[in-house]
Amino acid sequence: ARRAAGLGAAPTSPDSPQHTMAELYEAVQYAPRVVPRLYLQICAGSALIRSGEAGAREVLEELIEAVKCVQCPIRGLFLRHYLLQ
Repeated sequence: ARRAAGLGAAPTSPDSPQHTMAELYEAVQYAPRVVPRLYLQICAGSALIRSGEAGAREVLEELIEAVKCVQCPIRGLFLRHYLLQ
């Protein structure tokens, strides 16, 4: 099976372009569905903070504001719990 090149594909050579965590965090914001996008954004935000490319305060403030927009109480509850982990 042929694998599409993109953020999820492993680099094929040492001189392949590498993506920064900030680029990854930006890219997940274009996922079409809201709740899965927020889960991806939390994962990418966590990696961004650990990489040191962005400050924790700014990333967490953005994530908290995004999580507040979920209207379904059950989904919001699970999403907030995931954010706190």
